[in-house]
Amino acid sequence: MKVLILGAKSYSTRRLLFELKAAGLKAYIADPSKFVLSISDKIGHDKIYYNGKRIFRNTIDFVVPRIGTDFVIGCKVLQHLSNNLHIPVLNTSEGLEAASDKFKCSQLLSENKIKTPMSVFFQNSDNYKLLIKLAGGYPVVAKLLRGSQGAGVFILNDDLSGSTALSTISKVQKVLLQQYIETSKENSEKCDIRAFVVNGRVVAAMRRYSIKGDFRSNYSISKTAEKVRLTADQEQLALNAAAALNLGLAGIDIVTDFTNKIDYVIEANGNANTEGIEKVTGINVNAEIVKEIK
Repeated sequence: MKVLILGAKSYSTRRLLFELKAAGLKAYIADPSKFVLSISDKIGHDKIYYNGKRIFRNTIDFVVPRIGTDFVIGCKVLQHLSNNLHIPVLNTSEGLEAASDKFKCSQLLSENKIKTPMSVFFQNSDNYKLLIKLAGGYPVVAKLLRGSQGAGVFILNDDLSGSTALSTISKVQKVLLQQYIETSKENSEKCDIRAFVVNGRVVAAMRRYSIKGDFRSNYSISKTAEKVRLTADQEQLALNAAAALNLGLAGIDIVTDFTNKIDYVIEANGNANTEGIEKVTGINVNAEIVKEIK
């Protein structure tokens, strides 16, 4: 069996390559930027090239996309391999694109009746008071439409920050507003859960904590997390979210309201890094991915 890992040589791709080879599979990492895609004027004759050499459909059995950088070209390569050359993939380009767009992600979650915070998307922020109201009132979380590892996420606490920040940022970036969910008592570290889903199974989960004074519970920022056992409802929530986004591999982020104990899916990551969750939980997540590939 020959497996193509589509992505740059990051920790996650190198770990997956090691586990694939340890399982006796042939595998290699392919940089999305080095592909050339060709559409033929003859039905069924589309082609793909890597480093100038044509790759034939029978030389790849399975594709695992781990696209971090070069996301746009990576998704186009993935679609060509999957839809045009009909090679099985772990994640579709449509699923990755939906997860990378935070409002599209919220739309699909809501469409599939999955609990997610109130979210508001807009082009013009002139009526900012209505926008804040639709997001549940202050404090409200503002997010750039695309971004990861806590980048481009900030909080608005009053009309001054609401009007000035939104009018400035929305002119140069697409922004969404999201209901703020209080996850801990006052002056305590905030937290969320990252559940790692592989092909309909939650293989690992960790509770991530914020640094003091920050509301973002992101391991890449705080470096503080612990292994957690999900409740049955939380596990089903994570599985439903991955299915709604058509992701075979996903990091699903869940927050629990401190006051009423209601769980919400706040985001999904189709290219979730495995370094932190393996370190925190002690679970070989990449070996679990290989099990599903086999």
